[in-house]
Amino acid sequence: VDFGYNIAVSGVAIRGQDGTDNFVTEFYVSYSEDLQKWTNYREPSDQAIKLFEGNLNSSHVRKRYFMGGIIARAIRLHPTAWNDSIGIRWEVLGC
Repeated sequence: VDFGYNIAVSGVAIRGQDGTDNFVTEFYVSYSEDLQKWTNYREPSDQAIKLFEGNLNSSHVRKRYFMGGIIARAIRLHPTAWNDSIGIRWEVLGC
């Protein structure tokens, strides 16, 4: 998602695909301030890429927050595990 300019982002909300068993169970996030250099989100006290727990089903919304927030012009969500097939609806929090 490209916002067109830098904004403060506090997290993401994800949900699976309606009427199916398709949903993401784990993911990570990358972001950019200039669309050239992308940074994988890490918790401030950790060097490892943060893997977020995703959904347990396709119908409930799950919110995941970035510790301290981030500043980004664009953000990407990268599924790493899922149920059946990748099915995801998501929104950015804190715009």
